Formats: sequence, C-alpha cells, structure tokens
Amino acid sequence: MKRFPTLLSILTVIAALALAACDDDKKNTNNVNNVNNTNNVNNVNNVNNVNNTNNQGPCAAPPREFWNYDLTVMPPRNVQIAATCYGEGPNVYVYVADDAWEDGTVTEAMVANIVSAWETATPGNPQAGIFESVTSVMGMPPDVDSDPHVVVFVSKLGSYNGTNFDGYFRRENQSPGANSNLTEMVYIDCEHHAPDSDYLLGVLAHEFQHMISFGHDPAEEGWLDEVFSQTAMALSGYWSDLAAGNVYLTRTGSTPLLVADSRNFSYGAGFLFASWLLDQYPHQFFGDLVADLDDGVTSFNDALALYEAEDYDLYDLLLDWAAASLLNDPAVGDGRYFYATLGDQVVSPTPTAGNWDFQHTANLALSSYRYYEFDVAANQEVSFLTEHADVLRVLAVFRGEGVVQMLPLAIIEGEGRVTTPEWDGSWTFIVLRSSGSGEIAFTVSTPVDPT
Repeated sequence: MKRFPTLLSILTVIAALALAACDDDKKNTNNVNNVNNTNNVNNVNNVNNVNNTNNQGPCAAPPREFWNYDLTVMPPRNVQIAATCYGEGPNVYVYVADDAWEDGTVTEAMVANIVSAWETATPGNPQAGIFESVTSVMGMPPDVDSDPHVVVFVSKLGSYNGTNFDGYFRRENQSPGANSNLTEMVYIDCEHHAPDSDYLLGVLAHEFQHMISFGHDPAEEGWLDEVFSQTAMALSGYWSDLAAGNVYLTRTGSTPLLVADSRNFSYGAGFLFASWLLDQYPHQFFGDLVADLDDGVTSFNDALALYEAEDYDLYDLLLDWAAASLLNDPAVGDGRYFYATLGDQVVSPTPTAGNWDFQHTANLALSSYRYYEFDVAANQEVSFLTEHADVLRVLAVFRGEGVVQMLPLAIIEGEGRVTTPEWDGSWTFIVLRSSGSGEIAFTVSTPVDPT
C-alpha cells in the first residue's frame, strides 16, 4: 500500500513499488483524504502501548546505511541513508533514519509502539501482533539473509508534485545487487503521519504482505497482490481504507476490482472485498490462494474450487459480494450477504432507479457492476432483455414486506425472467461484467403495468 500515484506513469520501476499516496478520490492532494485515525472505531490508543514493551530490549543490530528510493524526484533515484536500530523483537528490527531521530521526528515511545504492534497486539487481534496475525494466515515471508527479523525502516519518504508517500516494499532487497540491502525490509514514512499511528501501522501490515506474496509468487497479478495486502490490513484490524470503501460503493459502475495496471487499483474496493472474504472463508482459503502458483482469476478459481459448488467462480463470488454490500443482513440466505466484521460501518449503495421498457446502457470495465431497482406489484412477471448475455452475470434481488429473495438470472436467448412473490416490493438487478469491457445495454419489461 499504499499507493503509487497514477500521474507517475513514467516510472520504469513501478512493478517493484507499492507506495502510498492519497485515497481513491484525490490522488494528488497532499493526502487530505487520509482517514483520521481518531475516528476509526477500531483505533487502538497507541499512547497506551508505550508501556507494552515485553518484546523490546537493547537492539543488537548494528547501525547501517540502507538503500532507499529518493521519491522527491521522478523517476526515483537510489540513495543510501544512515540509520540506527532503536527497537527489537523476536521478528523485527526497527531502524530509524539518523536525521529523523536527531531532529525528534521519531521518538523512543513511537519505536516501542511499532515493536508492540508488530509482536504483541493489534486492534484486530489483542493476542497477536502484525507478524503473527498476517503470517498465520498468509504464510511466512522469504528469508534471504538467514535472519528471522524483518527490518522496518522509518524515514522521511518525502513527496513529489503534492503527492505524499506512506511506505513501500522494495523487491531489489530480495536478491543480490548493487543497490540491494539483501534483507527482508519494509519502508515506512514518518514525515506526514506519526509512524506508530494506526494509519501507518495499517500500511506496515499491507507492505509486509507484499513481501510474503512476492516470496510465494513474484509473478502474481497486481490486483490480486493488492487484495492480499488489503486482507493483511483487515486481519490486523486497521480500517484505514474503510472510508475509501464507502466511497467506492457510490460508484461501482466505474470502479473495477480487477485492473490490468495495479496503479489503478481501488484500495476501497479491495479493503471491502478482503474484509468480506475473511468473514466467509476459513483462513486456509487465503493460504491456499497466496501459495497457488497460478495467477489472477485462475488462481482465485483454484481456491474457490476447494470450498464452493461446481461451476462457482470469481464472478459469481463478486456478485455475492455486491449483494452483501446492498443488503448487509445476516438473516438473508446462508449468511454470506453480510459484513460480519465491519457491520454497519459499511454504507448502503444507492441503486439506479430503473425505467420500464427503456434501454439502459452502461460502460462497464471487467468486474465492475451496477445496481438497477424496479418497483413491482405482487405476482408481477418481469423480463430482463439483453444482447450482451455472454459478457454479463446478473443477480436479481427481491425486497418487499420484510422478505428478501435472491435469484441468479439465467439469460436464455437474450431473455431472463423472474416472477415477483406475493408481495409488493422491488427487484434490484445487479449487473456485472464478467468478460471484456465497454458498453452494455439491457431493457426490463413486464406484461403488467407496474403502476
């Protein structure tokens, strides 16, 4: 995580970066949309963590000069920064850039809090820190230096053209090279947020997962790698991207989850999707998914085949997730249409009001979807007509008189039909593109006047 700004398409090293900028709405506005952690319902009072230093002792690691990206210029250049280790646990060394320590930007209390969050407890798991919370589900990180400690390097990452950076994982460190530190290492900023804030601890969990994923499958598609890292945030209980998720639910038709270029990834969509998946599947599901050497949709379908009925694939899963966002109700179906962990912190999307006998059109990217709602009378017959059945999945949701019914719509020769139950209410059609991209069209009609 966090984000490398889309304006920096000139970067040739982008595949190696997972850098922070702004939220999904305003990528170039000095992080004004970053979540205020004082409003995060899962926020742990980091001040109280100062006294929780069971895992911290004198740091045995020597001072070092670390290769780092200078992000104040584009493309970034490699620079070395002098650093000293001020915190240690069984699984972490916390190094601080000498300049950030000497000017008081980073303090002993902040380092103690980072060690505690890494080793002892997180908002999502009071019995385990980031390291155990993430590795127990996603697997262990690589080890190129025969040292179980992960280096967390805290420094001033700077900004470029109004875009601030929160942290990143650098692939070069996983193999010998002129600019390699040859160690497992995550970089975290201290210039724009306190490094022990829940916001940046969430970034730390996210970037750590990029390291794990790289160790298992360095060729994994970017969007899925980002989903893995949003899962790490959710596992650790850091809800920094919940606000961006709620924004995503207002524009589902134009914001896909699957993107060819991870610089366009929606962190809000990824966070909601990851949180919902954690509610639905045992943790082994994620271990299987991360370790699968297939990539992207194929990898996801491999994992789903172990848990779902035959012929249930990623796009069926995305429809169920979209329905969960719409309903968020544990009483519907088998319980999958609900955010058990996030609960009512997830806002309800507003469906588009449908017009009868009118051609609705939408420009949908792969995996994006929209909600269309039609008011109906009891026992009313409804037809969904489209010439794009081969690229769409449609889920029909009836709501009325306290009753909710779900129906995956079978579209045969361009027509799908539903029969309204014996109550007045509405049908909401969730229309998702499962192949290609571009404009789709459909018409909803009825032999009965809905008025």
